[in-house]
Amino acid sequence: MRTTDPLQFSAADVLHSRVSCRNPVVRKIPFREMLPMQLKDKVSGKKENSKGVACLPEMFTLFTCLSKTDFDTLKCPNEVKAFQLCYKNHTANVAEYKAKGSLGILVPDQKLNDMTSQQINTLLKKYPIGQFMKKIRW
Repeated sequence: MRTTDPLQFSAADVLHSRVSCRNPVVRKIPFREMLPMQLKDKVSGKKENSKGVACLPEMFTLFTCLSKTDFDTLKCPNEVKAFQLCYKNHTANVAEYKAKGSLGILVPDQKLNDMTSQQINTLLKKYPIGQFMKKIRW
């Protein structure tokens, strides 16, 4: 069944036999620029969620201990304390990260993936993209 052949070729292509199965005609679609191709001087803060799972090893050790003791927390005090300590540290780190990020405070040697949108916007205000694009234009 050949349903795609009439869709790909025009009648003129078929009549003038420029079409063959081995050499199909590829029409080039011209590019139309709707908006100027230019980067903005700010980023949106849509995706600010933490990517990793916190305290996963401590949680696994706690669950294995609980499964061995029929889910009695009194028989696994060390694992419960370790998990609670890890969770406290994690919440403190997240709060510090959000506090620095919401103010736009730049931390030296911080990776771009670890920066918040406010920190990136602070960098872009300090070093606007327009200055670099003027140097690059050919």
